[in-house]
Amino acid sequence: MHMLWGSIPTDLTQDNTRGDDRHEMRDDKSILLVHAAGACDATGFHHADVSAVVRLSTSPNTSHVELIAIGPRAELAAHPAAIGRDPIDLPHCILIPGLTNAHAHLDLTHLGPRPFDADAGFVAWIGGILKARDELATPVADAVRLGIAKSQAGGVVAIGDISGTPEAAQILRDGPLRGIGFLEVFGLGDRAASNWARTLETLESMHAPGDEDAPLRISVQPHAPYSASRDVYDDASSWAATHAMPIATHWSETPAEFEFVAQRTGPMCNFLKRLGIADARALEEFGHGATPIEHVEECVRGTRVIAAHVNHATDNDIDILAQLGATVAYCPRASAYFHHDTMFGPHRYRDMLARGINVALGTDSIICHPAEQADRLSTLDDARLLHARDGLSPQEALALITINGARALGLDESAFVFPHTGAHATLAGLNVVDANGVQGDPATRVMRATTPAEPLEFRLAQRLDARAAVR
Repeated sequence: MHMLWGSIPTDLTQDNTRGDDRHEMRDDKSILLVHAAGACDATGFHHADVSAVVRLSTSPNTSHVELIAIGPRAELAAHPAAIGRDPIDLPHCILIPGLTNAHAHLDLTHLGPRPFDADAGFVAWIGGILKARDELATPVADAVRLGIAKSQAGGVVAIGDISGTPEAAQILRDGPLRGIGFLEVFGLGDRAASNWARTLETLESMHAPGDEDAPLRISVQPHAPYSASRDVYDDASSWAATHAMPIATHWSETPAEFEFVAQRTGPMCNFLKRLGIADARALEEFGHGATPIEHVEECVRGTRVIAAHVNHATDNDIDILAQLGATVAYCPRASAYFHHDTMFGPHRYRDMLARGINVALGTDSIICHPAEQADRLSTLDDARLLHARDGLSPQEALALITINGARALGLDESAFVFPHTGAHATLAGLNVVDANGVQGDPATRVMRATTPAEPLEFRLAQRLDARAAVR
């Protein structure tokens, strides 16, 4: 059993903890004893009927949880910090670590779920979204703050967000989430150099000494091979490598992207021409038979890449992804929303994992979510889709939304699992999943439940306020 007792000896008959330390822990009102139906993570830690001794801490920017002890309830009862402490009972709940979201568009959150017309296609959908943004005219700051709140409501503590404007990136950086805000850059043909110059100026103005240690950092995203030239990919990759940062990009998302890149024809080509983006110089890059990944692979070598979607990948594309050491940020609900699994066939995320490619899940924007899940932005819902549809094991599914996401974002993976040693642990977050009426081991119950992953501090807020009032 994975009993976590901090520096406390596991042999209770030989408790060598100093008496003043034991009294200090017992008198500390910020320490909470929680009883739950179970706990699990991506490393194989799983117990039913657990107790956890925690201290919830919140810094001005980023919340975290000090996990003092977690383990079977009967054994944890003898822990010095648990003795004499009134427990908080969560009889139907499973504890899991904080979640990651490897690909999101928080600045679209205000648009809410919207239908997709498969007959009209992806390009028409883009036009509709641009029109909706203009009509609503919601301030970017409000949209991003709403996205942050919905992410927290879904148990997400770390994110790879695509920031369409510097303001969006700044709001994200000042918020409670950790991870990376990727400042989006477009530019084809004659516009590429000037667009990159403006983006570079913004990036440099947002970076300061010590940023490498900040909970949330700012990097860059060349939007996609059909909207950012190879020169932009080159420049972005060089900048990111210099700053030891990954870049993000949309790769191999739609059939229209494949057609335009390989053949220089189709609805994407016509759309870019109508917008005046695809000038004669821009079009020279395309139409040479390459896949989107092949089209820009040389530009990003030597740089960590988070490739969003990759809804279709040839064997050679998978070879390239493996050689690059890239992360694929797969967004299952977005892929299903756009019918990409019908157009391309099943996503090859399992083939990617078998090749050693890091795969993490993303939510994309809230636009592609079912209305009944619009109260949160949570990759747990995407993981549940893979578990139900593909039979992905609960432990594998948890990995895609915790440690794999942390790896993609350059975060400490140990903050997203329960430690199997006796050391205290500082977790990026601790979530509660109400699995009332769901049978199975803790991880299976998490994947088969329909309730969100809720931060422990949110779940306990009313109880803690009541306790404070009594005192």
